[in-house]
Amino acid sequence: MKIRPLYGVGILAIILGLCMLGWMVFQPKQMEPLVTYRTVVPESPTSEASLSAEKRYEETLKTKIAREIEYMLENGADDPDTQALTRAMQSPEYLEYKKKQEAIFPGFNLVLWWDFLESQGIESSARELQEKNFRESFPTGDYADYEPMMRKALAEQFLASNSPLETMDRQAMREYTLTVLDRFRSDWRNKVWMRGYFNGYDGDVDWAESVRRDAVNILTELTPTDIETVPQPTVPEYTSDPSITDVVQADTEMLSQQREDVPAVER
Repeated sequence: MKIRPLYGVGILAIILGLCMLGWMVFQPKQMEPLVTYRTVVPESPTSEASLSAEKRYEETLKTKIAREIEYMLENGADDPDTQALTRAMQSPEYLEYKKKQEAIFPGFNLVLWWDFLESQGIESSARELQEKNFRESFPTGDYADYEPMMRKALAEQFLASNSPLETMDRQAMREYTLTVLDRFRSDWRNKVWMRGYFNGYDGDVDWAESVRRDAVNILTELTPTDIETVPQPTVPEYTSDPSITDVVQADTEMLSQQREDVPAVER
């Protein structure tokens, strides 16, 4: 049977179309390139800033130390003691010491200074001299034992000044506190006590500020010194002499009356 050319072309077109469709359907898919994503953690600006601030702070301290050494060499004697101190001030330990002192500025801790000198093998008699001065003024007890007495003495000076505190701003109030504190420290005993109690000048101004704020109440407090100075009656020794029995009885009655008159808080 003959197939007409037109039918042949149509059949061929259908076959080609099916082949094309099959190729498109069953063609293997092309793999997409694999992309790896990395998480980048940015550096903390705070840590960098802290590091930079610490570095700048150390550089500032080193500059101060260099000036201190220069001033000491210009105004001091060129002797072995000065040379030893110069070497100590150029050590890393001195930089650490300066950081501790700067942390309490405008205060100054004498014990830190004495400890640094001893760590560098530099002899100093200042610690022993302070103890000697303290014992000459206060033969017994420790520094803390005399704090209530000193607090009361300073409160008296604040109240005696009669300054118009209500008209003072914060800066004027602090200057007023420093003025009264300097006057209080001009007394040798007070100065010796303060140097020991505050290890030099570490916290003395804050202490004075608290005394100024509470001066009125402080004056009404009884310190151990006040209690010790209350006159205590002395009971006469017992005697069997009948001639003075009446005298002893009279003295006993008088002493009993005196004890009743002494306020309970002062006993």
